[in-house]
Amino acid sequence: MTGFSSTLILLGLVLLGAGVGWQRPFSQKLADKLMFLNLFFLLILMGFSTARVPDIELHWSVLSTTAILGSTLPLLGTWFVQFLGHFLLPKSKTSPTMDQQNTEPVQPPCLICLIRFPLVLIALTVLGFILGWRTKYLFSFNSEIALDIVLFLLVFMVGYNFGFTRKQFFRLLLNWRNFVFPLLTIVGSLSSAFLISPLTGWKLSESLALVSGMGWYSLSSGLITSLGNPLLGTAAFLSNLLRESFSLLMIPALLRLEFRSGAVGSPGAASMDVALPVLEKFGGVEIVPLALVHGLIVTGAVPILVLLWMNLGF
Repeated sequence: MTGFSSTLILLGLVLLGAGVGWQRPFSQKLADKLMFLNLFFLLILMGFSTARVPDIELHWSVLSTTAILGSTLPLLGTWFVQFLGHFLLPKSKTSPTMDQQNTEPVQPPCLICLIRFPLVLIALTVLGFILGWRTKYLFSFNSEIALDIVLFLLVFMVGYNFGFTRKQFFRLLLNWRNFVFPLLTIVGSLSSAFLISPLTGWKLSESLALVSGMGWYSLSSGLITSLGNPLLGTAAFLSNLLRESFSLLMIPALLRLEFRSGAVGSPGAASMDVALPVLEKFGGVEIVPLALVHGLIVTGAVPILVLLWMNLGF
């Protein structure tokens, strides 16, 4: 997806889904099945589209190094800054913080139960990549349109589940701390560029543009490519796609560790769309409005930061 119109569409679909869910036309169990069916299709399409990046095999060494560092280091930076923020920010006395809202005791699951879901996500993404690679030269396929359709359905179902529970949405948004966490995600992500630049050979401004995608792989890569750097654009696509994928795998573990701000911050802009079903499944519906606010603020910052760094050129 590209442009702020997509952001408005996603928010509209969440609200529409919540309105339908309020009426409860079908069970939440069925809604959960439909939601994760869409998530599985989305992961296959993400792997498929990655395999079809033009000329990806010609620059595989540079791209693979940049993709790995450009996805893992922003994640580590986000976790570090969010961890510091958890201890340094003044505590709220009137409303629960992001890390305090889910106080219900959780029965620790067995090890295989904990890793089964991430393994399924990995397998689906790899399956999509293999399908995309094997059919790369056989036929053309506009995966961007398919990704948008599946994502729209997915976000609608997330909204449905939220409306079904009839939680008080605005009450959870009154805590000012919930608006600070997106800023911590931005700072943590940008700080990683100071390591990526000397390790990969990209200029500092290019590294900053790379990590400024913060999970929004389609927009960030499109902007960078349109500004005359298609190789960096491809690296941005892979880096942010991997960040999104790694985040989906790490969210269950982070929430089990009660590191809710880190779980929401990990996918960056994707906390309001692709990662939302996973956050809801393992963090409860209480985390949904927090993820939406986080994703909305980070999403708004992505095009501004990418354009800023690409035009500075230092």
